[in-house]
Amino acid sequence: MSKFKSGGGLLTISEYELNVKWTDYFTVSPSIVLNHNGSLDTELATFFQANLNAFGSPFRNDRKNDFRIGSGLSFYKLNRGTAYASNNSFGLNFIVEDRYMISERFFIGVKAFIQPYFDKEIHSGIILKAGINL
Repeated sequence: MSKFKSGGGLLTISEYELNVKWTDYFTVSPSIVLNHNGSLDTELATFFQANLNAFGSPFRNDRKNDFRIGSGLSFYKLNRGTAYASNNSFGLNFIVEDRYMISERFFIGVKAFIQPYFDKEIHSGIILKAGINL
């Protein structure tokens, strides 16, 4: 779940992320975030976000558990169904994340983030993650 200041509501989202491991301590991660329902002011609400983050893993990222801290750039667009109720802006990401490999290919994890944007919006939240290693 993620909280959006201007809407005062909660929005159920999913994140689609690709992690590119450069070293045992450094990972780059582009991602997009999309909403799944119109739980803000109108049923026509749509949300899109694109991120490019870099992560450092102080305990290495080649073990079963990967604790990492990251930062990056973000862009979001929120449309509530009318021309006068649209927001978009660039901003920054600050992330703390922990992932655990449950098998050779599958992982679970949790991610806490805060995203201050240049239009004075602040997005924050906690995301539960599950994924596969390609």
